[in-house]
Formats: sequence, C-alpha cells, structure tokens
Amino acid sequence: TITSTLGALGFATGGVSANYTYLTPWTGLQQGFDAFDARPRTLLGYHPFVFPLLGRLDLPTRRFLERSEWEGEAITAAAGNFASRAREPFFILLNLFDAHSPHFPRPGHIFRGDGQGSDVTPLPAYDSEIAYVDGRLGEFVETLRAESLLDRTILVVTADHGEFFGEHGFTNHKVGAYEEILHVPLLVRYPKGLSAGRVQRAFGLHETHRLILDLVRSRPTDWVYAGDQEPRTLAQVWGKVSSDDVILGARGLDPDANVVYLGSHKLIDRRIGADEMYDLAADPKELRNLLIEPSPKILSLRARMQTAVKDLPPARQGTDPDVTTADIAALRALGYISPKKPGTK
Repeated sequence: TITSTLGALGFATGGVSANYTYLTPWTGLQQGFDAFDARPRTLLGYHPFVFPLLGRLDLPTRRFLERSEWEGEAITAAAGNFASRAREPFFILLNLFDAHSPHFPRPGHIFRGDGQGSDVTPLPAYDSEIAYVDGRLGEFVETLRAESLLDRTILVVTADHGEFFGEHGFTNHKVGAYEEILHVPLLVRYPKGLSAGRVQRAFGLHETHRLILDLVRSRPTDWVYAGDQEPRTLAQVWGKVSSDDVILGARGLDPDANVVYLGSHKLIDRRIGADEMYDLAADPKELRNLLIEPSPKILSLRARMQTAVKDLPPARQGTDPDVTTADIAALRALGYISPKKPGTK
C-alpha cells in the first residue's frame, strides 16, 4: 500500500474513517498506518432490518440516532488535529461517509444552484450531503492553511464510487461499469510540483499511487499530461456477493468486467454476457451501444482495446479474511450482501 511505502520513507501515517465496514483490520486496508481510527455509523448499529428502515423514514431528527463522532465535522477535526501535531513528513487519510445511502438533506447545504439541494427526493438529498462533505473538506483545507502546511502538502480529493439513481435501471452502486459510478472527482493540489489545469485523458484512481510517489521523490510527472496513445484498463467490476456465498471461501479472482478506455471510447469487456462500447464524447449517458450492429471500424477498435485486457497481470490468490458475524451484518446492512437467507429465492 502507499501507506506502507510512505511509512518506510519516514512518514508518520494516520487515518480516520467513518467507514466502519471496509476500512477495518480484516480487509487489510489499515495496513501500514501508525494510528487508525474507524468509527461506526449509528447507535442502533448495522442491523440488516433497522438500517434500510431508516432509509425509508423521513426523520429530521435522524442525527439523534447517530454517533456524533461519525459525522464529517468530527472526521475532519480529528484529521486536522493529526496534521497540526504530527511530526513531518506525514500522511493522513480522511474517509468521509456522510454521502452514503440512506441519503438525507442537510439544512443549509445546497450543492447545485437550482435550489433543489434542500428537497427530500433522493438525488437532491444526495447533492445536499455532497455539499455538506465539501464544506467539511473546506474546513480541513483552512486548517492546513492556518498551520502553513497547505502549499507544501500534496492534497488529493477523490471518491471511491458514484451512485445510480435509476440510470441503466440501477440504484445504489453495486454494478459499477457505467460512468455514473466510475466517473468520480479527482483533484490533486501541489504548487511545488503540479501546474493548474485539467488533465484531458481518462485517469485511473490507481494512478494516484504513482503520482504521489513521483511528487514525494521529485520525479518528473510529464506522464500525467500525456495523451491517450494506447488502450488502458482503468477499472474492474465484480458482482455483488450474495448470502449464498460462503464468505470465508469467496475467492473469485476474475472480474465480471474489465473497463477499457481509449480516447473518447470506452469498452466494457465482460467475462460472461455481451460486451458494450460507447463513444463518451457523442454519447456521455451511454445510451447507444456501438456493438449492436457494429461497423467493421468498431469491431477493429474493440479488438485493439481488448489487447489491454490480455496484457493485465494475473490475479493474485489472497487469503481468507478473519471476518466476524458483525462484519457480515454490516456488509449486509449496506447492501453488499443479499439479506435473503441461503437456499431461498
């Protein structure tokens, strides 16, 4: 992990997260941190029946049901305290969970200029929570500025996924081959090593690992601005785990789909089922699959893009995680595991 690498270079490493489900010791994502604080979301806990129920209720007092130390203010305050007190150099991870489902509007926080951020319909509520998170990140940035740390700190702001609100017939974020899930914000600020501007090519989240290390080691970053010359696999999608799977033995190594980009074209190369290809410049909502009655030019382009899949390194066999019944309940409550009992339909 980048945390382990930076720790070996002498960085103090700390993390604070509201995602108590995944950023936990059993997933290995706390590896390399000197200190890590992961916090549960609700006083009621991740119960497979209670949590979805809260999502259906209009509860203006839902904050009463939550642990106050879970919310964005507490996460950014803890991170700011770490940055102010840690020896230098340091690496700090903030993981905010406020914009995760179920979504509720935040009074006074409107993401869009149309005034819809205070409504209770799902998309405006989602927008409102993003605006809330944005405000909390702004406070953290101001802490770095006040401590004279901002301009000598590599600041990376990103997200692990987007959200479906009916697009392509999906909700939530479990089947993530489309842009509503994959196209997330990525902002990197470091005046000493990067110039302001937008990178024109598709950029994978995994590439931030190389970028951060190049900046830390004062290596050239020209590759960031280079155009797309060859197809690249920038995302992989695995299917939803159901309760019929034995969690400790779920060792599926091959993704259900590899997502390949070349210029404005995007290929969803599926292991099972029909492939899909879209021209994101002409069809940003991915409504016209170019592989339905494809032209010879499109078939040739698909063959070229599939070379990026063939060039991927083989998947590595992992080990069974030491997952508890509480971990499984948390995964089920957030929708990552089907709530149905094994053997039922």
